[in-house]
Amino acid sequence: MSAPGGKWGGRGAAGWLWIFCLVSAGWGAPSVAVGAEPEPKEVLVSMSTQRWLYNDAGTDLGSTWHATVFPAETQWRSGLGLFGVESSFPYPYPLPLATPLVLNAGRTTYYFRTRFHFSGDTTNLLLRATSYIDDGAVFYLNGNEVDRVRLPQGAITFSTKADLAFPEGGAVLTQIPVNRLLQGDNVLAVEVHQNSDTSSDVVFGLKLETFSLVVPVILNPAEPSDRTVPEGESTTLTVSATGFPEPSYQWYRNGVRIAGATAPSLTLPQVRLPETGTYFVEVSNSAGAVVSRTAAVGFLADTNPPFVLYALAQPDPHDVLIVFSEPVDESIAADYFNWTMEERVSGAPLNLVAGRLDNGTNLLLTTLESRDPTLGYTATVMLDIPDLFGNVLAAQTVVPIAAFELVLAPNDATQAWKVNDSGIDLGTEWRSPGYADVGWRDGQSPFHAYIPFSGVPSCRDKFPVNEEPIRTCLSLSNASNSAQISAAYFRTRFEFEGNPAHAVLRFDGIFNEGVVLYLNGVELSRLGLPNGTIRYQTLATRSPVAGTHEFFDTAAPSLVSGENLLAVEVHRQDTSTAELTFACKLSGVFPQQPLLRPRLNQRVVNGQLELTWSAGALQSAESLAGPWIGVAPSNPPYQHLLPPGGTAMFFRVIVTP
Repeated sequence: MSAPGGKWGGRGAAGWLWIFCLVSAGWGAPSVAVGAEPEPKEVLVSMSTQRWLYNDAGTDLGSTWHATVFPAETQWRSGLGLFGVESSFPYPYPLPLATPLVLNAGRTTYYFRTRFHFSGDTTNLLLRATSYIDDGAVFYLNGNEVDRVRLPQGAITFSTKADLAFPEGGAVLTQIPVNRLLQGDNVLAVEVHQNSDTSSDVVFGLKLETFSLVVPVILNPAEPSDRTVPEGESTTLTVSATGFPEPSYQWYRNGVRIAGATAPSLTLPQVRLPETGTYFVEVSNSAGAVVSRTAAVGFLADTNPPFVLYALAQPDPHDVLIVFSEPVDESIAADYFNWTMEERVSGAPLNLVAGRLDNGTNLLLTTLESRDPTLGYTATVMLDIPDLFGNVLAAQTVVPIAAFELVLAPNDATQAWKVNDSGIDLGTEWRSPGYADVGWRDGQSPFHAYIPFSGVPSCRDKFPVNEEPIRTCLSLSNASNSAQISAAYFRTRFEFEGNPAHAVLRFDGIFNEGVVLYLNGVELSRLGLPNGTIRYQTLATRSPVAGTHEFFDTAAPSLVSGENLLAVEVHRQDTSTAELTFACKLSGVFPQQPLLRPRLNQRVVNGQLELTWSAGALQSAESLAGPWIGVAPSNPPYQHLLPPGGTAMFFRVIVTP
C-alpha cells in the first residue's frame, strides 16, 4: 500500500510539458474567469467509457509496445477505467474501480493502450490529459513520450520503481503539445509503475480533452499601481490576470527583464535609489501575451536619526541589551571600543569586552566585571552611530540602563480588570483612558472560555498545562447567543510613582490566540495578528497551546507617573476555535530603584490587631502631628501585632530612597 514520501509529479523529458497533482476529483487548472474552469471543446478519451487494452502479466515488453503499430496487442485483455486494486480506506478516487488488475509476483509495470479519432483544426487548441495514477507512469502519444510522473529521468525499464503516490486519489494534469496529434487515428499508450513489486494497490484511469486557448487578460487595468515608499521599507507590485492555460509572468524594471521575477506579485524588500524606476509585467501563455500598465516606484528619503528605544540589564550580570529604533551600522555599533559603561552616581567604569549586533537593532554589550545589582548604570556611545541611510545617533549620547524591576499589574486576584465579551464592535475609543467602561463586567486574570468535545461552551477550573487557576470565565457568543464573537476587550488601571524615562515594560501573559496591547491609548505590541489596522473582525494568525505563557519586553513611551490604563484586545483565529484565553502580569524595569508607595493594612486576628505593610518601616505617634517613633515589627519584616486595650495610636509606613 502506498505510504507518505511521494512527490507531486515532475517535469518530463519533453521540456514543453507541465504537470501537477490535486487531491480532489476535479482539477485546479487555469480559468478564463476567476474561479471558473472552461468547458472542454472535445472529449477524445473518456475516463470511464473508453475501452483500453491492457497487459498485467508481469512480463517485460521492452520498448516496442508503445509504437503506433503493435500486433501483439490483439492478445491483450480489454477493460474500462478505472483499472486496479485499491486498499486505502476511505476510498480516495472519485470513480469506482471497473477493471481489476493482478498484483505482486514481480509485477512492477502494467501496460495500457487505446485508440481515439481526431479531426479538426489544432489552431488555438490545448490538449490535456487528466489521470489517476498509483504510483508512477510514462505517457506516449503515437509512439512519442509526452510526459512522465513520479519516475526518474533517463531510460525507463520494466523494473524501474516509482515514487509513492501521496496523497492517493489526486488527479494528475498533463498538457500535451497538439502537434503530437494526428488527423484521424491516434494511439495513446501508458505504462504504470509501482513503488514496490509487493505493493497492495495499483490504479490507472485517464481522460483526454481539448480546450480552446484564451489569451491572458489583466483584470484590473490600474495594476500595478504607482507608489512612493519610505526609504528602506518594502513594497509589493501586483497584477491579477486570467487566461487559459494558466498564464506565466515576467516582470521588467526600466524595460529590463528581472531574473526570477515570474510571479503575479513582485516584492521589493528595501526600496532605495537602485530600486526606483518604472515597472511592468508581461503576462503570457501559449495563446498570446499582454503587457500591464507601467508603474512608477519612488521613495521618500529617510532623514530621521536612529535612537535607543531602551537599554536593559540582562539576567547575566555581565550583559546589557541596547535596542535601537531601526537598523544601524554594525561595524560601529557592535564595536565595544565605541562604548563606555559606568555606575550612575560614582562614575566607576565597567570594562567592556564584547559587542554583538543582532537583526541590525539589538546590541548585546558584555562587561568584564559583574554589575552590582543594587546600583544603577549608564552606557555612553563614543562615536556617531549611523543608520543605513546616513542619519546618526550622536556621540556622547548617554543611555540609562533599566535594571530594577517593579510589578505594576500582577496576575492575581488583587488586580481588578474590566472585560467586554458581548460580541459588539467597540471601534477604537475603548482603549483610551477616558473611555467610560462602567457597563463592563468585573474580573480577575486569568480569563478563559473553551468549547469541549460536548460542543457546549464551558470554563475550566485550571489550565491543564500548568494547573494555574482560572479566575474569570468568558463567553464565546454574543449576548443574544446568535453569533460567535471575534474578539474580547480588557481594561485595567495601575499606579506608577516615579520617573518613566528609559523604562522597559515586561509582559508575562497567556494570549490565545492573537492580542494587541495598548498603554494609555498607544499600541505597545501585538502577537499573532497581521500588520495594519486591527478591527473587531480581524482574525488571529496563530493558535498557541492554552495555558502557555509568553514573555516579551517593549519600550514604554506612553508610561506616565500616576495612573495608567492598560487595554488589551484578544482575537480568535476563527469564530469556531475552541479557546479564548487571556492572562497578564505587567512589570516595569527602571534605571533607578522605583520609590514604592507603601500599603498599610489592618485586621483583627485572634483578638489582636494585625498591621501588615508592603515595604518600608512602621512608625507610630499619639497624634498626627507627631512625634513619630519607629516601631520594631513583632514578626519581621512587615507585620506587627497589637493586643487589645491600651492608648489610641496612629501608625504610618515610611519608605526612604
